Amino acid sequence: MEKKLFSELTEQELAALTAKDIEYYKNLMLAQKGIQIPIKPIKKTYDVEKPDILVYEVSIPSYIAFANIEDAKTLINCIKTLKSRGTCDYDSGCGYDNKYFKKGINLDYNGDEGEIYIKSRKAYSSEKYEQLKESLIKKNKEEEKYQDELAAYNTLLDKAKAVCSVVDIAIRNAKENIERKITLCDIFYSKYYPLTEDIDTAMQYFKLAYNVTDEQEEYIRDNNGKTTIE
Repeated sequence: MEKKLFSELTEQELAALTAKDIEYYKNLMLAQKGIQIPIKPIKKTYDVEKPDILVYEVSIPSYIAFANIEDAKTLINCIKTLKSRGTCDYDSGCGYDNKYFKKGINLDYNGDEGEIYIKSRKAYSSEKYEQLKESLIKKNKEEEKYQDELAAYNTLLDKAKAVCSVVDIAIRNAKENIERKITLCDIFYSKYYPLTEDIDTAMQYFKLAYNVTDEQEEYIRDNNGKTTIE
């Protein structure tokens, strides 16, 4: 059976819409306005071996000043004797997060100034990095593609939400209106009608205390206060 137009739905029908119904009317609205229906991209997963070594990075100020040349030479010579020294580097095609350990160190260090600290990180050995390079490049390209698709999806989703907000607002208003009618109806029949047992007189008293619309009054007269909304 052909569905009603959204604008033709009654208050009760709006309040009773299922999640599937709501999605249908939103998609229909987007289609009618020539807006793409958002489809969230699926992130592909690749089983690439994890980094195989643990390294320790030391951050030092840009320059360490000494009062005499001998202390400066002592530091340089000390660093040169450390056989495990090196740096963490990466290939732009493999992505910044996939770093490898490269032996040796540039002693003309010129990093950002700050406190000296040590942090550990997982990294690939140079041999493992070369072995996995092709897979890492493929994984990084797919990640970049996914991030681009996700950004485009979020932009389209924001646009769709703005267009379809009328659906959510109409449904929310319908539910609130029905709940208000039920509340007024319950109050009327539990507190005001028993005072006179005459619906017209009771309604006069009721309307002195409450702002009752014609639609709400009709609902109260037609119901006994037992109507509920699912």
